[in-house]
Amino acid sequence: MVEILQQYDKDSIIGVPTFWKVSNLGVVKYRHHYNNSWLSTIRKKALELKRELAHNMHKNHTYIRGAQQYIPEILELHHDPQHLAQLEELAQTPLEPYPLSVITSSLTYMSPTDGATDWHYDGTPMAEIIPLVIEDLEGGELEVYQGHSDVGLAELQRDGEIPPEKILSIKHEVGCSVFGQFMGLLHRVKPVTKGCRISLNMAYRSKERPYVDNNTMWYLGADNPEFDWQDEYLNDIKNKQLPAYLKNEK
Repeated sequence: MVEILQQYDKDSIIGVPTFWKVSNLGVVKYRHHYNNSWLSTIRKKALELKRELAHNMHKNHTYIRGAQQYIPEILELHHDPQHLAQLEELAQTPLEPYPLSVITSSLTYMSPTDGATDWHYDGTPMAEIIPLVIEDLEGGELEVYQGHSDVGLAELQRDGEIPPEKILSIKHEVGCSVFGQFMGLLHRVKPVTKGCRISLNMAYRSKERPYVDNNTMWYLGADNPEFDWQDEYLNDIKNKQLPAYLKNEK
């Protein structure tokens, strides 16, 4: 039985019924019981690899992209049947790990010098955030805008900030995961003023409707400017997304 600490449905967060979604899950924080050996190894390697591989790029986001390519234990956790079944229970729909290797998983580093992710909404349909390290942290909470993302971005452009009364805050904890349908949900990490947080992020999508996806090529290119992912992206559209779309349209 999953111990749920906070849970919000997507329509309630946005304030109106929405169509372009995997399910009605918005965001859920729960206490996980994942393999400690995997998490310990991932944590150790995340610390070792930071200097060599982490970069601060789009949206003030310091991260190692495609982290499963460097740490096999991430791939094991990402594809673990029990882990996937737990997420499917929370989402109330069949899921699969997001297949595009540059974005299927990442390690994120947040501190006063590393930065913290600015306001945005995800291209991938669903994501799980697993904190690996939290040390003397001030700031770093997940903040979600309560309203339509376009309205929030317009307020941000006009006023330079999101009204505090429209922010839903979720505090990260080691031993807990935050899982959500962040596609279409405007969110950020509250600026970190002290300490640090290192998290593992893993992306998922609908198994039956993989075309429910907002990963445009320009958005992917902002974080992955080498464009070495183009063939993988197009092959997925031709061989998975398009056939599923045509099948469901019938």
